[in-house]
Amino acid sequence: MSRGDRLVISDLGDQLRRGDEITVRNESRDTTIRPRHRLSPRQVETVLAGGRIPAFRQSPAHGDQ
Repeated sequence: MSRGDRLVISDLGDQLRRGDEITVRNESRDTTIRPRHRLSPRQVETVLAGGRIPAFRQSPAHGDQ
């Protein structure tokens, strides 16, 4: 991987929810890498919500106050 390479991650949300490995396609070099993350399920949902405050607003416990 080099500066300027075009990297594509398809269906990131689904990949994060499925497990600890994601697929990253380097279109510039026609290669694929599979990095791993160490996020908990709660952290994954927080990231996908856009942060802690948006995640809190989306939580069922928060409701429409």
